Amino acid sequence: MAAIVDQVMLAAAAHALTLTGQTITYHPDGGSDREITASLSYPTDHPQDDIERFRNMLIHLEVANNATTGIAASEFTRRDTVTVAPRAGADAVTKRLIRIVRQNVGFVVYEAN
Repeated sequence: MAAIVDQVMLAAAAHALTLTGQTITYHPDGGSDREITASLSYPTDHPQDDIERFRNMLIHLEVANNATTGIAASEFTRRDTVTVAPRAGADAVTKRLIRIVRQNVGFVVYEAN
């Protein structure tokens, strides 16, 4: 039964990203670059001090949890980077993946700065 649920979640992840995602480039440490689809969100905290200003540079990337069309949680290292727009409509820049925010069998949400 678990295998069927996993297959459904993987299919749902792929479909959801085709509807809401944008193409970014993933640069795994020591591996080959690849274009993947990610759904991006940008924190909207109101900066109160230097720490909050730093936090506002964060991006959350929701990607498929696999090493072909996304970034598998098992392959993640803190040396991996992505090329992505830091804000909607901005030019793309390279950002380092910092941590996994949450994951399930279909999706992983990474934090990048």
